[in-house]
Amino acid sequence: MRFKSKVWRHIPVGAYALHVGRILRADGRWNRPWIYGCLYTALSQKGARAEFEKTRVAFGAAPEDPKRRELVSLIVDLDPVVDHTNLNTSPVPPDAAFLTGVLP
Repeated sequence: MRFKSKVWRHIPVGAYALHVGRILRADGRWNRPWIYGCLYTALSQKGARAEFEKTRVAFGAAPEDPKRRELVSLIVDLDPVVDHTNLNTSPVPPDAAFLTGVLP
């Protein structure tokens, strides 16, 4: 399957949206610092804002001055992409623990 779309993400004002060093230093659900990085994006501006707010609240951070962050868009064109929502093509079940983050 091919995926081509505009995606959105939050970055510090003036930062380069694809800064590999920043991506590799990050730690997160799909990032393993200095091993491999994951570029977290959303399909809409609203989704990117909601994800940023959810993360901010989860870590107990104070609301950040909006002048310190900005939304940027990227065009991605990926092929092949595995569609884990399709039981016929996914190599693992869509509810697999490593996909959902719900570990036993």
